[in-house]
Amino acid sequence: MEGISESRAVVIGNCQSQPLKHTLSLLCQDLRFDNLSVHLFGQDQEGEIGRFVETALTQYDHIISVGLSDDYGPLSLDNIRQTFPGKSVTLISNIFYTGLHPDLTYIGGMANRLAGPLGDYHSLVALTGYLRGYPADMIVRMFSAGIYEKLDFFSAHDRSIAELHRRDARHDVAVAPLIEAMMRDVPLFMSVNHPTAALIWAYCRKIAAHLAERHGVELSGWSGGPDLLANHLGLSAIYPVYPEIAAHLGVRYEASYSFKPETRFDTPAVTMNLHRFVEGELEAFASLPRELLGDSHQGRMIMGHQASIDLEHLLEEEGRPVAIHVPAPVNALTPVQPQDEPADEEAARLREELEAVKLLLDERIDLIAALRAEAPSTGAPTIARLMDELEHVKGNAERQSATIARLLTRLIDRDVSADAAAILDALFELGERAARARVEAG
Repeated sequence: MEGISESRAVVIGNCQSQPLKHTLSLLCQDLRFDNLSVHLFGQDQEGEIGRFVETALTQYDHIISVGLSDDYGPLSLDNIRQTFPGKSVTLISNIFYTGLHPDLTYIGGMANRLAGPLGDYHSLVALTGYLRGYPADMIVRMFSAGIYEKLDFFSAHDRSIAELHRRDARHDVAVAPLIEAMMRDVPLFMSVNHPTAALIWAYCRKIAAHLAERHGVELSGWSGGPDLLANHLGLSAIYPVYPEIAAHLGVRYEASYSFKPETRFDTPAVTMNLHRFVEGELEAFASLPRELLGDSHQGRMIMGHQASIDLEHLLEEEGRPVAIHVPAPVNALTPVQPQDEPADEEAARLREELEAVKLLLDERIDLIAALRAEAPSTGAPTIARLMDELEHVKGNAERQSATIARLLTRLIDRDVSADAAAILDALFELGERAARARVEAG
């Protein structure tokens, strides 16, 4: 606007650079941010970088960049300060965290990735089942705590946070402490590299504070918060946090097996349940020759590293009570409990939650019976709808078992020993109900 002198800044990074520039522009007074998305470089990457540097030297006062590899020449972590002498250069971490989504993977290189129901995102569990030759219904049953433990998903948080701390050590503004502090209370990731507005907001506040302290940038005082931010990453596919992973990490928000595909323009996205997602994955895998898929990086890992892992015994036909798995708390996060709630009140509340879950399972069992009775007298479209609902009901029953595992873990953490026997009795009773649901669902 006339009469206002604005400085210019640029955020260099991947897909995260766009929401970062919008948020930083709100937090910094009279400082307008652009972004350079390096993942969109074409075949002439060297030429594109050269042209950007030439323009940036005269156009921007502040450079904010993730630590790039040597492949990016003058923009790399080791060279960028020398590339922009006399400029304000701030190095930030590329936000990549697998703890909430250890099942998510890519298949193929950056320019040649296999597309599936969630675009570039694929499931390691589904790929493992496919390469082992399992049928679809068996692969659906693989989405369980026992399989996740076998595939080492429960240690993904520790590995990912350790890597983030290692990267943070070479950057000016760390992100790992934010993830550790916030991850239990609010959703932070839509996938391994797509942070939510909550994390974007928290990280940009740290970046803005660094710019103010180290480079004299004036803060705007804008306090709209993450709910008022635009985050275009939400238009991409969103991978759910599985209930078993959530229970292991002690997160307090809702987990599910509901997968959101990419939103295209103004057309609303329709989510997929686990059954439909697995069907879409198998269709995508079948589009490639099996030997080519097996020769991918992920395929070699499955057929090599995982070849000796026995999964089959966990997937036997289930006509018996469900074994409810509580992951061993080795290197696990300990859920933080309210400190002002007496132990006896905590136990009473847990008993109420257990009873509510049992009632829900009974309702699910009744619904399954009703669906089975209705199906023979209906036409094919209705039967198809009923079968979809049946799969949803079966998934709900399994997820209730995971909920009880989480509640029991919290009870043990609070050391409510006087009620342990009663809670265990309720737990086993719930297991029997879950078994009945699975038998009714066939």
